[in-house]
Amino acid sequence: MASGLSSLTIETPPLHPQHHVQETIKFNTMDVPIDRNLHIIERMNSPSLTDTKFPPPRQIPRQPDSGYATQINTAFASPVTKRRDSTSQQSQDEFAHNGARSVPMPGREDLQIVRRDIDYTCNARFREIAPTMQLLLHRSLQKWTLGFPSVKAKSKRTQMTMSLRLMVVGATAETAKPSIVIFLAGHQTRNLEIALQTDELKRLYRSDDGVTPSFDVIVVGQEPKRRSRREVSVTWDASRVKERDLSTLCGLRVSLDAGGGNSAVATIGGIVKLTYGPGDFKLAAMTAGHLLGDLLDMDPNDDGADTEMTTFTDPRSFGTISHPAIQNSIGDEQVLIPKRDWALIDIDPLIRIRPNLIPKTGSAGRVGVPTKSASLGLPLDNWACMTAAPPDSFPSAKPIEVTLLSDSCSSRFSGARLGLLSHMPGAIMLSPEDGFIDACLLTLDDGQELHDGDSGSWVVNPISLEVYGHLVATDVTGDGYIIPLHAVLDEMKAAMEVQEVSLPGTADLLDAALLQDLRKARVLDDGDSGYVSMASAIPGKETCHAEGSGSMWGDDDGDDYNCW
Repeated sequence: MASGLSSLTIETPPLHPQHHVQETIKFNTMDVPIDRNLHIIERMNSPSLTDTKFPPPRQIPRQPDSGYATQINTAFASPVTKRRDSTSQQSQDEFAHNGARSVPMPGREDLQIVRRDIDYTCNARFREIAPTMQLLLHRSLQKWTLGFPSVKAKSKRTQMTMSLRLMVVGATAETAKPSIVIFLAGHQTRNLEIALQTDELKRLYRSDDGVTPSFDVIVVGQEPKRRSRREVSVTWDASRVKERDLSTLCGLRVSLDAGGGNSAVATIGGIVKLTYGPGDFKLAAMTAGHLLGDLLDMDPNDDGADTEMTTFTDPRSFGTISHPAIQNSIGDEQVLIPKRDWALIDIDPLIRIRPNLIPKTGSAGRVGVPTKSASLGLPLDNWACMTAAPPDSFPSAKPIEVTLLSDSCSSRFSGARLGLLSHMPGAIMLSPEDGFIDACLLTLDDGQELHDGDSGSWVVNPISLEVYGHLVATDVTGDGYIIPLHAVLDEMKAAMEVQEVSLPGTADLLDAALLQDLRKARVLDDGDSGYVSMASAIPGKETCHAEGSGSMWGDDDGDDYNCW
């Protein structure tokens, strides 16, 4: 028989539910199998399938399942392969010009992500090679990490995250095509690019047989972000002071616990008010934010770690950290500490919220009253709520006498220490990303020192009751760095996206306390939102009035407050 096409017959064997459907074309006295399930439609002089070096095809269902690609309600497109038949080319043109929207690829400004369907054949091929690619990439990942023995103490949170998916990407929407996109940390992209050039991997995503779909591999140096969040619990030590004896939460020593044996000790500066709208606000406790970063860097097996916790013989719940949050509870954990080093605590509903108070005089027997406060020459039991110091009230010509509110177990004073806020300017850089920020310098009186755990303490003018800021660090001279509170409140407003952040007044505390009691009495359910005034909303409920020892923030009889 002469060369060329002399006869063409198609034989279709009987169908059987368990048999693979094939047709046979007789060509040049040869039987060439055609697998319809793989949509193989190619010129007849293609290389034999037995010579290709990619995983053997599995039987693929007629209907596509969810797979790796996002399915959108657009017309199915043809695969992007080397096929040249007219039907395929027409479908490919529709695939490139169907008006699908595109968005820039984060981390790769030269690429566009096109939101449209991926051909079923490309999907099927990707599902075939993905398990092998994942195995080879995992082996490469293990080789990369062997060269970093320094991660032994922090291995729990320095693990790498990498993902692989099939997407339609390209320089433009018209040139975009199905490609394998790999996301991983930027410092590992070079290692991945080297691994992708190995023959083992290239034969998976590249094909030169003119039949099997080929893919470009796009590497994006952006690690997938885990959307988990670790809860940081806050406790206080009831063995040092009973809650009924607390006249204020300012200066209260607390412990931050992120689990895994890691904890850090800090001090509550005071209570701040976050206003969301008219009559809608929330009260939260404030402390220093860098403690959260310390929790991530801490090795619980180190000697001296968590030494302050030995004094917490009767820990009680105070609340949980609401901002900032520790992200990625598994893998590389991160916490974005605010530029001015603050954190907010959602207070436990069982804790009575006290006002921001500084005792103007008293005896050393009561928490929050310094032994030297009598030197201020102010009347006993004269209490008032604090306010944030405006910028023009900071010292400019000479130092100002101030009080540091901190219930330090190492201090000879039972809750407050006196010192001078310097008029000489200072600055501190808490992170390279944020650079230097303005800070005031605090020098305590002779015989007094700043100790570990004092971070977060407020510095207050004992005369005007204005809060200048909170302590974040000390230097080798023993002086402390104070971040101005007015700047912190402005930063809180932007970060929390609220109308205003300020220090609460007596009326705010009365409303919050009344709402707490109404909820405890089940007059209101937990779904009620906000801290709006409820005194006039409940028939027969009288107005609560704070006066003397019978005030809402605790009395000597053990009652929280009196109503009349």
